[in-house]
Formats: sequence, C-alpha cells, structure tokens
Amino acid sequence: MLFLDLGPLIRSILAPLIGVYFASQSIAVLYIFNLGASILGWTITILLTWMCLFIVRARLKNNSINVFRKYCFEKWDSATFLGGLLLYSLLAYVFVKTGEATVVPDSTQFEGVGRLISQGGRISDKVPWLSFLVNGRLLVIGALHALNRLFGAYALYGYFPLVSTWFLIFLGSLILTCSQFENRKVSIALTIIIIASLGCYKNFYQYAFMIHSNITAMIYFSSAIISVYVYSRTNQKSWLFFGSLSMGVATLVRTDMLLFSLVFLIAMSSLENLKYSILKYCLIIFFLVSLPWRALTLPFVPTHSFYVNTDQILLLIFLNICVAILMVLSRKYLNSTQWLEPASYIAYAVLTLIVFIVSPEIVGHGWNLFVKYIMIGYDNWLSLTLLILLLIVSYPSLRGRDPNLGILISSILLFFVTLFYLVGISGYEFEDHSANRMVLHILPVVIFVMANGIESSLSHLAINGRRAMNTR
Repeated sequence: MLFLDLGPLIRSILAPLIGVYFASQSIAVLYIFNLGASILGWTITILLTWMCLFIVRARLKNNSINVFRKYCFEKWDSATFLGGLLLYSLLAYVFVKTGEATVVPDSTQFEGVGRLISQGGRISDKVPWLSFLVNGRLLVIGALHALNRLFGAYALYGYFPLVSTWFLIFLGSLILTCSQFENRKVSIALTIIIIASLGCYKNFYQYAFMIHSNITAMIYFSSAIISVYVYSRTNQKSWLFFGSLSMGVATLVRTDMLLFSLVFLIAMSSLENLKYSILKYCLIIFFLVSLPWRALTLPFVPTHSFYVNTDQILLLIFLNICVAILMVLSRKYLNSTQWLEPASYIAYAVLTLIVFIVSPEIVGHGWNLFVKYIMIGYDNWLSLTLLILLLIVSYPSLRGRDPNLGILISSILLFFVTLFYLVGISGYEFEDHSANRMVLHILPVVIFVMANGIESSLSHLAINGRRAMNTR
C-alpha cells in the first residue's frame, strides 16, 4: 500500500526496512507513555489504524467505492510478495541457526534493553546509562530485540547479517534500476560481482556480524542518499518519500545522524525538478519520524554527558529546521533550492578559514587523526580512500554521461568534510575512534557511484564500438 508508483518487486524489497520502523514506533509509544500493552498488539493496532486512514483518504480523494480493491489488490503482486517473504524467511532461518553469540559490551546492552522492554519496562524506571541508550541504542535495535524476547528467542545475532544481506539485495536492485547498459545479462552479472565484492569487503563483513548500531545506521543513511539520486533518474516521488523516511529512521539509530541528515537535505535541495508539494511532504515525513522521540526523551538527557548532551541535540535539531525552512522559502519564492549546495561549500570554506585563524589545532587534529590515521594510515579505509580519489578524478567524464551523479559525489564530499570537523572538534584521540566506524555509513554510496561509473563507461564503449563498426 506504500509507494504505489514503484513496482511490486521493489516494494517487496523495501517492506522489511519499513517494518523495522513500525516496530520502533511501537516501542516508542509503549516506552514513553508508560503503556503496558504487548508490542505485537500495538504494532497490529498501529498498522490497522494507518490502513483505515489510508482508505478514508483515498476514498475522499477518488470518490470511489472500489478504492480498497484498486489500491490494495490491483497494485499488489501476490507472487512477488510471497517470493520476497519466502526468501526473507529463509535467510532469517539460516542466519539465526548459524549465528554465534559473542559477549561484547554492545551485545549485553541490547540484551538488557530487550529484557527491560519485553517485561514492561518504562523510561521512568531510569535504568543505568539511560542517556546513552535513548540516544543510540534503545529505539530501533531495542525494538528488534524486544520482539525477539517476546517470542522467547535470542536472534539478535541473526538480525545483523540478515538485514545486511537484504540491504545488498536492495542495493543491487537500485544499481539495475539505474543501469545504462543495454545488455541486461551483462548488467546483472556485473551487479552481482559488485554486490558480492561489497559483501566480502572486510569492513562491511565485520560490521554485518557485529552487535552494534553502525550497520543499521549505514543502511538507512545510505538508502536515503541513494534514493535522492534514483528520484533524479526516474522522477518517481516515492523515492524521495522513502528517502525522507529512511533518513528519519537513521536519526533514531544514532544521534550523529542528526548532523549527517544535513547532507541528505542538501542533496535533496540540489534536485532541479523538485516540486514544492513533494518537498513539503518530504520534510513533513522526515520531521515526523525523527523529532517526536527526541522531544519526548530530551528531559532524560543530562546537560553534560560523555556521549551526548541536550545542547548538542537542540543545536542539531535547530540546524535541520533552519535548512528545511530555507528550502521551503527558496522553493516557494525563488522557485529553486539548488543554491544551497554551493552555499554549503562556501560555508565550509569560510568555516575552515575562521577555524584555522582562531583555533588551528582543530584543523590539525582533524588532519592528523581523521585523514592521516583513519583514512590513509589505517589499513581499514585505505582502499576506500583510493577509490574516492579515483571517482573524483574521473568525475568530469562520468558527469558527461550522467549529470545526476553530482548528487552522490557532492554528498560524499560533504559527508567527509563534516566528519573531518566532527573529529577535529571532538578533541580526543582513541585508537578505536568512533569516526573509524562512522566512515562505514557512506560506503554503499561510494560503491553505488563506482558501479554506476563502470556500467556507464561500458555502455559508452559499446555505443562507440557500434558506431565504429557502422562507419566501416
């Protein structure tokens, strides 16, 4: 029933990612408002309520008694849905049965959160490290774990490889959707090779089996950025709606996503054909998903915490609202939001100059720790650094074949510049710096650009080859 301008196959692939959001919202309602109903019951109630609202809205809009049949059955491919459900269930069974328990701090935290919520725990119970949990460990991961506990299972070790594998399928479908290669068989084979290479990449594979929040944040953040590009290629507004939903969910997984959501908003502002009505709905979706949880849990966050404090959260929310207001006003009165992208580069250039004069140690710290150690000196991300440099060098020729690639390249650059300053301002040095894990969040976007570049180059060579043959 969601995203009706997309095909049945892609909607079936999106379904599990959206289901995680519904489970999380059920947890939020139960936990915040001190309700003791079962999580499963609340999930069913929310879904039924939403379906009724959807039917009423569609009925009023179309004035047709057959609206339910039209939207729910004529646009629903049962074979595709059942096939996707079967594949997802099979993968879930395999990973749950083969998953190995590893006792690390994050796994014990998630286990504790799952037990707390499934046994009727409330936010008023004021459990230890509450500010740490509500700002990165509680909602999305806690929701999944609580569901496991309700059914008497401990399948969290199976969830991470499951959702990572499903995301690879989703990413592969997006690559094929945007493929410019005429030979479909070659395109499918190339996509499988690229997706398999990403799945076997050391960092992706490691985090796919690790009990942590980074792989979930990566899935939803990168999906949001790539969805903006897919919209620019297909002009299907559902991609922007899904991207806004996905970005909102990412902010529920990790607090730092409230900072990187600015990258998503800037990417969306760079769209040439962005309608005012679509922009308005995208911003409404994003803020409805991301803000209620932050607003209701803010009183439980101390003013001074090693992890995050109220001032930082309020500042990030304020920046997101300011950028959103600028986008709305620019689209309404200037008929364009594209000036925000170059304005962001100018803002960073001015910030760099000011910081270099006033507090040069911030730039030095970002350079030494983030660039020299994490991105170059640390073997985890050296190959990614080289790939990004290759994409930047080849970007002029790639843009000639696909001008929309600028959305992704710009997002990658803004992400790394933002992360550079985040490391510089943090002012602490640890070998296991969180920025090392945060680089993972942009990895699929880089791979997507690489795949697009390879396929467009092969397509260009094939066209030139045919032209050369025809001239002989």
